[in-house]
Amino acid sequence: VACVHPAMVPQSHLLSKVSGPFNAVCIRGRALGTSLYYGQGAGMMPTATAVVADIMEAAAATATGSLSEVMPYGQPVGNLAASRVVPMGATSHEHYIRFKLADRPGVLAKLSQILGREGISIATVAQHEKPARGAVPVVMRTHRCRESALKKALARISKLRDSRSVPVVIRVEEMLRGGG
Repeated sequence: VACVHPAMVPQSHLLSKVSGPFNAVCIRGRALGTSLYYGQGAGMMPTATAVVADIMEAAAATATGSLSEVMPYGQPVGNLAASRVVPMGATSHEHYIRFKLADRPGVLAKLSQILGREGISIATVAQHEKPARGAVPVVMRTHRCRESALKKALARISKLRDSRSVPVVIRVEEMLRGGG
């Protein structure tokens, strides 16, 4: 599965130390394991421009069947096998979720019940702040769960009369523990 998305990473991992003009990519593969590529980047806009240009070149080569002197994939496009696309809903991650909820008894029980019905287990939950205008922020971290199950549960939670805003969700890359 290949995907690109914002995610929380452990502070002990090298990715959490990347800053300034530097970029890093962490790749996990069956044969290679985890590998990190790190170096100084060209900046946000030049990098985005180069990526879009590469995609356009690859699309043009695929559409016309012609190859430039530098092959976009390091080999002729005709030698490449089609990859299976996995829908994001079929992937699994841990998640950080921030809710803004009514400060009433039983609200957390409703959330837990909805998450439980979708097979989502809660790893941690915290409610530290005092209510503001009858709403209180609640932060949860889930154990690994399917994206589709979380999306379904959050849609139901958002419809609760005790929900005061759309939940904020960030994936947690738990597989990066141990620095590599």
